[in-house]
Amino acid sequence: FLKIQFTTIKLRNLSKEHFTIFNEKIILREAPYIKHYIDITPKSLNLTQFHRTSNKTINIFLGAPWEVLDYNLNYIENLYIHITDALYFKHPRETIHSSVFNYMNSNLILEDFIVNLLNENPSCKVNLYGLLSTSLLTVANFPQVSCICIYDDNMKAQFKMLLDTFAKGNVRLTPVADITNE
Repeated sequence: FLKIQFTTIKLRNLSKEHFTIFNEKIILREAPYIKHYIDITPKSLNLTQFHRTSNKTINIFLGAPWEVLDYNLNYIENLYIHITDALYFKHPRETIHSSVFNYMNSNLILEDFIVNLLNENPSCKVNLYGLLSTSLLTVANFPQVSCICIYDDNMKAQFKMLLDTFAKGNVRLTPVADITNE
């Protein structure tokens, strides 16, 4: 998927009659914005979970089909261990298992998981880390969610257009060296 190159013009032409979930005009210039429904009010509050995560920041590392993307698992594990108390959100097509990851148990897609988490824990903050995951874009404008795209020099050279799109879409770009302190 990431190796398919579409120009912005081609995407706009294919998407003329669509709405967008992106608050910024990343791809579609005139598409009406549809806000994700996140009801952060006391009526949606689950007190048991709220006390567990009240005023807490949760770090989540996004999984990916690493074997398909040709990433070395040790490389990914090294990034993961440098993120304080990170939970690991497994990608649906991911087949490699690591004893290093603290896996989250959820059958929900990421967007639904984040919406539920914020509805049940309105003062919770989420830092979402990923490598070139377009899921970062879909939740980048959620309240209390910070999205961080970790990249290295190879990714920067190969996926410049995608990284530029992330930057326009409220995703913070962070070099691997800033995560690993190397």
